[in-house]
Amino acid sequence: MKYPARVLIPLLCLLLVFGAAGCSKDTVPPMITDVSSSGVTGSSATITWTTDEKATSQVEYSTTGAFSSTSDLDSSLATSHSVSLSGLTANSTYHYMVKSLDEAGNESVSGDNTFSTPQPVIGVTLNKPSTTIVKGLTEQLVAAVQPPNATNQAIAWSSSDNGVASVSATGLVTGLNAGPAAIPVTSADQGLPASCSVTVLPEGQTPQLK
Repeated sequence: MKYPARVLIPLLCLLLVFGAAGCSKDTVPPMITDVSSSGVTGSSATITWTTDEKATSQVEYSTTGAFSSTSDLDSSLATSHSVSLSGLTANSTYHYMVKSLDEAGNESVSGDNTFSTPQPVIGVTLNKPSTTIVKGLTEQLVAAVQPPNATNQAIAWSSSDNGVASVSATGLVTGLNAGPAAIPVTSADQGLPASCSVTVLPEGQTPQLK
């Protein structure tokens, strides 16, 4: 069936206008929002963000702002992104930016973001490994977290026998009844312990000087 030119020409124009618009290539990059870091330890961190369209996931990072390290490319297309970083240096500030590439090849890169890795505890020391006190008297124990610049300095004291010796939250030991007891202290970070052996003497006795 043949159509007259007066019909075909307008139809062709419509196809050219609307067809070209409908088949135009996607040139708009994904929009990146909600960039954040979480689960930061002395050696690892997780970076998350979202995009308004499905795209790939990758993170560039460094301690200098030069973004010299790059995570492996996650080529799966998603709108919720999560990348784990490992092998980080403790007690350091990291700069990072996230990258996402949509199916059409349009890439978006976030601005500069930062997170800081903590300095983990590697040990706990006490001012003395053992001591002797008289019932009813007290003695102050002193604990130190190592290294001194550890991020989390929190410690917890306890007694192996609260009927013999008690200990306060600050390490003050009180002799309650004659006998032996252990006074351990544990770091909140890493759960590392140290302990002091305490001997409580009956009232009236004098501890022997060493």
